[in-house]
Amino acid sequence: MPPSLPSLVALVNPWHGMATLTTTSQRKTTTAAVGNVTPDATGPIIELEHQRQTLVADPVGYTQETKPLHRMQGYKRHNEPGGIYIIAARCEYFEAATDMIKIKIGLAYKGKQGTMERALEHKTSCPDNLELMNAFAVDDMTSIPMPEDTIGGVHEMERYLHALMVAYGWAHIGQGTEWFAVPSDILTNPDKCPELIKVIAEAPRWNEVTCFQRLGQNTNTTKRSAREKKIDRAGRV
Repeated sequence: MPPSLPSLVALVNPWHGMATLTTTSQRKTTTAAVGNVTPDATGPIIELEHQRQTLVADPVGYTQETKPLHRMQGYKRHNEPGGIYIIAARCEYFEAATDMIKIKIGLAYKGKQGTMERALEHKTSCPDNLELMNAFAVDDMTSIPMPEDTIGGVHEMERYLHALMVAYGWAHIGQGTEWFAVPSDILTNPDKCPELIKVIAEAPRWNEVTCFQRLGQNTNTTKRSAREKKIDRAGRV
């Protein structure tokens, strides 16, 4: 049996345009410079570093004033609470032939109810049987593992997870950036993607997020004023 692969995390040095690949095993952690990391792998990480620097300068005004970079598409707001969902497009022929599963990692700027509803909206556009594999809460001002010292919310967490999939070499499915072909046991085998397992294990419960306590589990969190954000953050245990 071949040895299990180490965990892989692609990090970008924004000053030199060079990526480093960090491999973590039970014995040691090794970081080496690599020059062939694809734009898909480095782009989200460069963006996260830009967002981290902006947040440090102005934590309160970060959400309203930070403009998205050219790689971002759709409705994206920085450092906001919400939910991450992982859905699978189940195709027995694809899975039998590849031992992989097609998943989408997406977000909603709402609590549990809103996140579940958003995930299941994809049923109408998915040709395969759609299965909700996991969903978890992300608060604002959350420590995001990559790049180091990043603080953000559900958008930053989603970008981190997308970059993580690319760093492992798991291929995009289709023309978008949120569908991946990943090992079929990615959520049950901790050796396949320990970083993802760790994020899920450390996620707060839905009812622990003060914003959801105040607004409910199906209200858009991006409409909060600066004063409301201060109230929500002050109410945390």
